Amino acid sequence: MAQMNDKERYIYGYLNSKSTTLSFYVPKILDSSIVGREKQAYIKRVCVLVEDIKGIIDALGVQSVPVNGFFNELYLLRNANIPVIDELLASYNYAQVLQSGYVEILRSMSLRNNLDADQKMCAEFLIENHLVENETEVFEYFISGILLKTSELSYDAFCVLLTDYVKLRMKEYIANPKCYIVSSSELKNIKEATFKDIIYLSREGVQKLYHTGTYKVLKDMLHDLAHVKQYQEIVVDKKSGKGNVRQIKDSIITDTIPNYHENNNERLSYEIEAEVFAINELLVLFDKFGITFKYGKNPYYQTLLDLVKAASSGERIIEGRAEDIDDVFDYTIMHHPDYLIVYPQLQEEYEIGYANLVVRKNLGRKD
Repeated sequence: MAQMNDKERYIYGYLNSKSTTLSFYVPKILDSSIVGREKQAYIKRVCVLVEDIKGIIDALGVQSVPVNGFFNELYLLRNANIPVIDELLASYNYAQVLQSGYVEILRSMSLRNNLDADQKMCAEFLIENHLVENETEVFEYFISGILLKTSELSYDAFCVLLTDYVKLRMKEYIANPKCYIVSSSELKNIKEATFKDIIYLSREGVQKLYHTGTYKVLKDMLHDLAHVKQYQEIVVDKKSGKGNVRQIKDSIITDTIPNYHENNNERLSYEIEAEVFAINELLVLFDKFGITFKYGKNPYYQTLLDLVKAASSGERIIEGRAEDIDDVFDYTIMHHPDYLIVYPQLQEEYEIGYANLVVRKNLGRKD
């Protein structure tokens, strides 16, 4: 941050010393469940505190204030229609102060420099209150710091940044994304995700990422992001293509044959595609971060080869027997013809034939 004179340094320290008191009242004022006299009492206390601060600043003749904890808390009340707060924020154009501080932060990030204490405070405030622009750049700076063990971003701010980044990535495919961090036990109790608009992150996985740089939760997130993409393209946009039709077949068989998913998890086309997507996206991030593998050996190279090989196979396990997915699906769609309406992409390959039976077009049956 910019150099301060003695008066500004004094005010900076004094303001930060009062920010803890203010941080108790601000959530109370913003809490919609607190109304009437109780809310007015909190507002009155804050106004008294603000008037005292304003008097000290005016008495010292300070013309500007740096980014500080007290004004950060006040900034959260900028839409609360409290005149004395609006006046103080406007007097020092604090929105511009924050923006200038943020520009300095971005400059430091672009140079891959460590943030100083003031910049870190400003960054965490902006992150925790969803005021960050250039989210991808900010995420990549801090996540690389976590992985390289050079970042000191607080855990709470990191969690907010991570979920905001996930939602930003989801917006590439859907309009109203949601992302939640839940415990592993909660995750087990959540019904199999539909991947329409929600991604859940394991709290234990996030903690491991933050504390030790273990990045499994990142790969899991990217895997689930692929499922969001698949749902949008196949179910919503009705995009066709050989790969999408194979995924539709696997999905329908999963819905209709018990234990199909469990017995074929590593063979399912939509799981294979999601894992390939996740690994490739993870490698792109690592390349951006300048993260290299031990001895220069990519541990995912063989995994990707195995996934490509698995994707080309139509073998599925049904009741302990190896079957071809197309044979299994012929039988399945014959007993569940309504799926031809749900997934019109299938109509390129199947039609209602003799005696209202679903058959392959131009083939009748597969020998």
